[in-house]
Amino acid sequence: MIAICLTAGLFILLAGLLAGLLLPPSMIRLHGVPYILSSAGSALFGVAGGLELSGSGNYLVHLSVIGLEFGHPAGLLDHLSGLFLLITCPVASMLSLVALGSYHDRSRMTPASFNLLVLAVVGVILSANAFDFVLSWELVTVGVSLLALARRKDLRGMRSSWLAAVTGKGSGAMLLLGVLLLSVHSHSLVIADFSFAASTTIRGIAWALCGGAFAMKMGIVPFQPWMPAAYPQASASSRALMAGVAINVGVYGLWRFLDILGAPPVPVVVAILLLGGITALVGVSFAAVESDLARFISWSSVENAGIIFTAFGVACVGEIEGSHIVMAAGLVAATLQCIAHAFGKSLLFGSTSRIESTGNSTSLDTLNSSARKFPVARVFFIIGCLSLAGMPPLTGFVSEWFVMESLAQLFRLHGLVFPLSMGFAGALIALTAGIAGFAFVRLLGIPIAGRRYHLQELTSHRDRVPISIAGVASGFGGGVLAVGIIVISIVTPLEIRIIASGLSGIIPRSYILASLPSPFVVDPAAVGYSVLSPSWLWLVFGVIIALVLIFTVIMSGGGYLHTRAVEPWQSAATTAGDQDILVAGSSTMQRSPTVAITVDSESTTPVGYTADGYANIMKSILGIVLRSRKSVQVELPQTRYVHEVRDPIITYLYRPLGRLLLRLAHAARHLQSGKLNVYIIYMFLVLIALLAVIRFIN
Repeated sequence: MIAICLTAGLFILLAGLLAGLLLPPSMIRLHGVPYILSSAGSALFGVAGGLELSGSGNYLVHLSVIGLEFGHPAGLLDHLSGLFLLITCPVASMLSLVALGSYHDRSRMTPASFNLLVLAVVGVILSANAFDFVLSWELVTVGVSLLALARRKDLRGMRSSWLAAVTGKGSGAMLLLGVLLLSVHSHSLVIADFSFAASTTIRGIAWALCGGAFAMKMGIVPFQPWMPAAYPQASASSRALMAGVAINVGVYGLWRFLDILGAPPVPVVVAILLLGGITALVGVSFAAVESDLARFISWSSVENAGIIFTAFGVACVGEIEGSHIVMAAGLVAATLQCIAHAFGKSLLFGSTSRIESTGNSTSLDTLNSSARKFPVARVFFIIGCLSLAGMPPLTGFVSEWFVMESLAQLFRLHGLVFPLSMGFAGALIALTAGIAGFAFVRLLGIPIAGRRYHLQELTSHRDRVPISIAGVASGFGGGVLAVGIIVISIVTPLEIRIIASGLSGIIPRSYILASLPSPFVVDPAAVGYSVLSPSWLWLVFGVIIALVLIFTVIMSGGGYLHTRAVEPWQSAATTAGDQDILVAGSSTMQRSPTVAITVDSESTTPVGYTADGYANIMKSILGIVLRSRKSVQVELPQTRYVHEVRDPIITYLYRPLGRLLLRLAHAARHLQSGKLNVYIIYMFLVLIALLAVIRFIN
C-alpha cells in the first residue's frame, strides 16, 4: 500500500507540473487541473506517511524506473520522514484546493511552480543519499523563487525574487559543503552513513555549515530579509505554500542531522538558543508595526521560525547534558510549534486571498473592514490569528506553552553556559508572546472590525463572488485547515503519541510518552511538574463563556442584545476637517487642514483607526530593536511628523557588506590584464591553494 501511494503520488505531481507548463492561459476551464493534481498527489504522500507511522521498520523507496537510483535506494521512508510527510502533505493538499479559488491569479508559472515546490519538499523529506538531498534542496529554492516571480509587476518584484534565489543558493552552497565534508570522511553518499564520520572537529564544522543552511531556509536572523521581501510578491495561496510547507524542509533537516550526527558542539548550541530567541523577538516586533498584511504575516513566520529554532536548541542541550527529559521536552515542543505554524500560517495566508481582492492591495488601511464581505474567509482569518497569537485553547497556545515549559527546565542542567543561554532565550520568547498579542489585536481590529471607507461602502455586482466548484473546493480546503487547528488542540495527547512514534529514532518513545499521565492531560517535563489539559480547556471555556453571556443578558435586562453605536476615540484615527492623517505604508503622519475624508456623501464622521497610528506606540517602545527614527519636516503649509522603522540587519550588516563587495569587485577589475602569462600564474596559484586544502582535509 505504501508503494502504491508513493508511486502514484510521484507521477500525479509530475503530471500536475507538466499540466501547469503545457496548458495555455486561454483555457480558463482547465486552469484548476494542476492544483487538483497537486492536491491528490500531496494527499497520497500524506497517506504514505501515516501508514509508515502506524507500522514499523524503514521502507526503501526505489525509483529505478525513472533512472534515479544511482546504485542505491533513492529514498527512505522511516518514522521521521513519515512524520514530516504527515505534517506537510495534508497542508499542501488543502492549500492546493484553496489555490483553485485564486481567480485573480492566471499566471502559467504559478500552478507549475506550485507542483514543483511540493515535489521538491517531498524529495527533501524522502532523500536517502546526499545527491538527491542537495538536488531536492535546490529545487525548493527554484520553486520559491518562481512563485515570488510569477506575479512580478515592477522592478521591486524582480529584486525580491532575486533576493529569495540568492539566499536559497547561499543555503544550498553551505549544505553542499557540509554534505561533501561528511561524504569524504564517511566514504559514502548515503546520509545514514554520515554517522561514521567520527571526528568531533569534522562533525562540528559540518554542523555549522548544514545548520546555517537550514537556518537560512527558515529565515533565522541574520538570514531573514528574504521572507518579508519575497512573500508579498507571490499570490496568497503561494505565500501559504511557501510559509506553511516549504519552511518545513529546514526543520526536517535539523531533526534528521540530530538523528545522524548527534547534538552540535556547545558553541553552536548556544548560538542556536540565542539566535532563536532574537529571531522570534525581531520577527514579532516588525510584525507589530507593519502596515502591509502580507508583510505582517511574513514577519510572523520569522517569529515562529525563531520559536522552533529555540526549542530545537533545548533538545540539543538535553542531548549534550544526557538529560532525556530535557531533550524530549525540547523536541516535542519544537514539533508541536512546527505543526501549529504549518496549519495557522497556511490558513491565515489562504484566507487573505479573498480579503485582498476587495481593495486590490495588501495595505491594512485599504483593507479596512474588507473581511466583512466574506463571512467564511472572515471566520478562517480569525481562527488563524488567534492560533498564531497563542490564544487558548487553540493549538498555537498549546505549542507555545510547551516551548516555555521546555525552556524552564534549566534547573536540571549543570554549569552556567546552558542555564544562562536558556534563561536568556526564555526571556526573549516570553517577551515575544506578549508583543504577539498586541500585534494580532491590530490585525484583527482593522480588516475584521474596522470602519468602512466610503469607497468600500459602495456595493456592486463585481464584489459578489459567484458560487462555483472552484470556490466550494477553496472553502473546503480552508475549512479543513481551520477545523484542524481546533481538533488538533482537542486531541493533543493523541498528537503527542504520533510525534513520539515519529521521533522514536532520535529518542525512545517512553521518554515522550511519560508526558501523558492520563488520556486527557499532558505534562511536558516530568510527572507532577506542570500539567495542561487542552481537551478540558475547550469544555471549561465553553461553559464560562456561556455563563458570562447569560449573566450579562440577565443583568442588563435584555439591553445587551441591542447595538449602540458610538464614535470611536479620536487619537490615531483619520478624521474629517482639521485632522491627523497617517499615510499607509510610509509610517508618516501629516497635519493638513485641507484634506477631508468622508464615510459617505452625507457624513463627515471619523472613519476609524489607522494601522500606523495604532503601531506608533510600539515603534517608540521597541525603538532599540526597530531602530526607529523620529523627525519633523516643515514643508509649508504642511508639517510632517515622520516615524520611520529600519531593519538593523539590513542597515548595519548587508548594506555595508554590499558596499564592500562592490569595492572588491571594482578592485578585481584590475586583475583582468588580458595577458596570457598573468592568467597562467593565476591558475598556478589556485592549484597550489586547492592542493593545500585537500592536504588539510585528508
